[in-house]
Amino acid sequence: MLDFLFKKDPVRSQAETLYAAIAEQALAPEFFAVAGAPDTPEGRFDMIALHMFLAVDRLLR
Repeated sequence: MLDFLFKKDPVRSQAETLYAAIAEQALAPEFFAVAGAPDTPEGRFDMIALHMFLAVDRLLR
């Protein structure tokens, strides 16, 4: 009777998978060690925001 409360939303699942991949790429150590991005909460946010922008831009093309 309450099965609708526990069903997985496929769109949410895809969004979570995409976000996890973007965050993993954005937080790669190379960006902080080699490229010089600051390894601070703000720097990490900036890297995730940049990668998110690039992914959304690519998806909208």
